[in-house]
Amino acid sequence: MSGRRTGAVVLVLGMILALAACGRSDEEGGGESAAASQAPEVDTEAASGEISVWAMGAEGENLDVLADAYMADNPDVTVKVTAVPWDAAHDRIVNAIAVQHLHGSPAIVVDFETATAFDIIAADGAYSGTVIAPGLALAAEALFQHTSRLQRFELTKPKAVIGKDTISALLSGAVLGHVALVEGLIIRIRAELGSPAIVVATGELASLVAEQTSSIDRVEPWLAHVGLRLFYELNQGHHGHR
Repeated sequence: MSGRRTGAVVLVLGMILALAACGRSDEEGGGESAAASQAPEVDTEAASGEISVWAMGAEGENLDVLADAYMADNPDVTVKVTAVPWDAAHDRIVNAIAVQHLHGSPAIVVDFETATAFDIIAADGAYSGTVIAPGLALAAEALFQHTSRLQRFELTKPKAVIGKDTISALLSGAVLGHVALVEGLIIRIRAELGSPAIVVATGELASLVAEQTSSIDRVEPWLAHVGLRLFYELNQGHHGHR
């Protein structure tokens, strides 16, 4: 096993099981099958290197026990397990894979959709967690839906911070208020990480917010699509670490 870092992302428990079985003697089945006799010889030496495992749901919560047992048998191996909740798994995984490939780590992906989600990737490439705030469009629509005299307004770049009429005041508060939320959370996340992580924005409203702040380093409108492609390639075994 090579010591390549987190370019390969393992998402299933079966991969660790396969590693645990790798290189062990053929004790079951009473003899070699035709397929086994044609298989390449397996290295029986102790494994070494680093394995990063992202596991979803209950698997992720219980995988540490198996990882500890595997490391006990293979002292030169480090297994890092990141548990990802089922309800967050897919978006979080593809964003983390893509930003690691495009910009490295540590990184903060700010995804501007119905909610504004901050996905945090640590320096070693592992998914660290997420912060979820109400989205910009959702907050603006809530103002219209839950107040009797405020109008619905289009989300565009405010001309000034201080509004001169109701629409400009609403626009400034919604857009620049959300910008302030983003800037404040980035400061707090970086402080907790202890490193100046790159900030990458994606999602429908990423460009609008990024124009109003210097806290966002890159805008990647198709980040999730890049992550899906890389995820496919990783699972097909076609993608080398770059």
